[in-house]
Amino acid sequence: MKSSQTLIRVENLNKTYVVKKRVLQAVRNVSFSIRKGETLALVGESGCGKSTLGRTLLRLTEPTHGQIWFEDQSINGLSKSKFLPYRRKMQLIFQDPYASFNPRINVKEILSEPLELHQLNKGSGRITRITELLQQVGLNPDHMHRFPHEFSGGQRQRLGIARALAVNPEFIVCDEPVSALDVSVQAQIINLLKKLQSQYNLTYLFIAHQLAVVKQISHRVAVMYLGDLVELADTESLYQTPLHPYTQALLSAIPIPDPEVERKRAAVVVKGDVPSPFDPPKGCPFHTRCPFAMPICQTVKPELKEVHPGHMTSCHLY
Repeated sequence: MKSSQTLIRVENLNKTYVVKKRVLQAVRNVSFSIRKGETLALVGESGCGKSTLGRTLLRLTEPTHGQIWFEDQSINGLSKSKFLPYRRKMQLIFQDPYASFNPRINVKEILSEPLELHQLNKGSGRITRITELLQQVGLNPDHMHRFPHEFSGGQRQRLGIARALAVNPEFIVCDEPVSALDVSVQAQIINLLKKLQSQYNLTYLFIAHQLAVVKQISHRVAVMYLGDLVELADTESLYQTPLHPYTQALLSAIPIPDPEVERKRAAVVVKGDVPSPFDPPKGCPFHTRCPFAMPICQTVKPELKEVHPGHMTSCHLY
C-alpha cells in the first residue's frame, strides 16, 4: 500500500561522462522522491538518461553531483561494506533478462547467488526459498535445474523478477522490463509486478519509453528529455492534462482503437531528431523540436515548477 513516507529522495542529481575528451551530461540536476509502496514511472525516448538515472540510484554507477537518500540515510559515498545492507534493500530487474544471466549456470544456481552473497537461507532452507521464489513468479519449481536458454522470453523475465525478490528488497528499479516482450506477455508481467507490490509493499521505479505501457502500473509519472526532468505528476493528471509539449507528443503517439476518435483528435507533432547529448541546445533543451517554441526558449532554461497541485513541469508556456 502506498504511504506518505518517503523511501527514495534525490536532489540535484547529475551524471556526467567524459568520452574522448568530450563531456556528456546523461542526467542533469534531477530532483524527485518516491513514497513507500509507490510506483513512479520514468518515461522518455531512448538515450534520454532513464536507465542511467536508475542505475545511479542503485549506485551501480556513481553520481557526479547531487544527493541520494534511502529513507533518512544519505547513501552517497558509503563504502562497499557500509552500502551492502542497502544493496539488499535495492534491486534491479533488467530489460534483457537473458543477457543478465550466466548461460552456464542453472536456475537453482542463479537464485542461489544473491542468497549466498547476503548469507541468507543457508543449508536446506535455501532450496525451500528457491522453490518459494519460483512459485511466487508463476514458474514451476521442478524447472530449477533448467538453464536460461530453455525458457521463453516471458519466463526469463519472471526468473529475473524472482532473482530481484530473493533478498526481500524494499525498492526495485524495473529497467524497461517489458519492452522486449509481446503485448500479451507485457500485460502478464505488469500484473505480476502489481500483485507482488501489493503482497510485499514494494516500491518501484518503472522505466519505459512508452507512456502506453506505464498507465496501468504507475501512481505517478516523470517524463525525461535529454537528461532533464520536464514533467512530474500523478498518473491520472498527466494523462488527462499533459502540460509539457513533449509529454503531449508522447501521448498523441499512442494509437486509439476507435477509428472515429483517432481521426478527430489533434496530434502534437515533434519535428527533427533528438539533439546530441554532447552538444545540448541552450535554453530549453526541447525548443529545437517544440511546435510552441518562443524566443525566450532559445536562451533561458525553464525551471521545473508546480503549475497545478502535485503537477510540475518545466516550460515557459506556464
